[in-house]
Amino acid sequence: MKPIKTFLGIWDKFLFSPAEILSVTCFRVSLGLLLIVSLISNSPNWDRNMSPEGMAGPWDTTMWWSIFTWTHGLLSAQLCGWITVIFAIGYTMGRHAKLCAAALLILLTSMYFRNWYASNAEDTMFRMYMYYSLFLPIGGAAEKSPKIWSARMVQIHIALIYLISTLTKWMNDEAWRNGDAMYYVIIDPLWSRWPWPWMFYHQWVTKLTTYGSLFAEGSFAFIVWIPQLRKYIICEMIVFHILLVLALQHTSFFALSMIPGLLLFLTEAEIRSISTWATSRIALVTSKILPTNSETNQS
Repeated sequence: MKPIKTFLGIWDKFLFSPAEILSVTCFRVSLGLLLIVSLISNSPNWDRNMSPEGMAGPWDTTMWWSIFTWTHGLLSAQLCGWITVIFAIGYTMGRHAKLCAAALLILLTSMYFRNWYASNAEDTMFRMYMYYSLFLPIGGAAEKSPKIWSARMVQIHIALIYLISTLTKWMNDEAWRNGDAMYYVIIDPLWSRWPWPWMFYHQWVTKLTTYGSLFAEGSFAFIVWIPQLRKYIICEMIVFHILLVLALQHTSFFALSMIPGLLLFLTEAEIRSISTWATSRIALVTSKILPTNSETNQS
């Protein structure tokens, strides 16, 4: 019975210890800002993608859960989009955040299924995050004794995304197994914006980046649960996704959409430690680039 009690105690601590409010706040703000930018950048395409005169065709009345069905087509694509932006701003600011999350879940799902051929992976991530936000303590200090189980749902989901993605690449694509995947991506002008594609003509660069990305994603699902290594693997994956944005086009919002989920893994102490380290490094670099007051006075 002792092993069972030990396991239940560990499981209880894993799911029902106090929530990390600071990490949830970082999640909410970063997600909200990213969603706002994504919506506004896509606003010129709303009519083309969702209006009856565009790609989507006549309103589909069989989708009973869609905001477009509820309003019998009176809510235009543009109006729906800008209402979504308003709720995203409220979500980011933490004003009635759960109400905003519920509204965003309905609106984003309605827009997604209105024309899923024009939807992307980040749209699925935003919908997923809004669903989990209904359970997360995104209200901040207003939440009464929140537990960490809702954040654990997101953490497990993110870990599974990386693990399943790695296994799928390895099993279904020979280019990942033989180490050539990054070569094909970087030399393709459809996907790549890397300014020096000739670097990937060297086999060692191609294999290092291909197997390195597989290792980073595949190992994350396991390393992130080790407290001593957690903040390092989180910082590594954030840098990894920023590099993806710099190297590839058409995938930027999806790459960035993983970052809010990564922030949920961090404890308050880890966030403050990373913040202190980053602030000190920025101050050091700034002091070397910009002249100090004494230097300015002497000159």
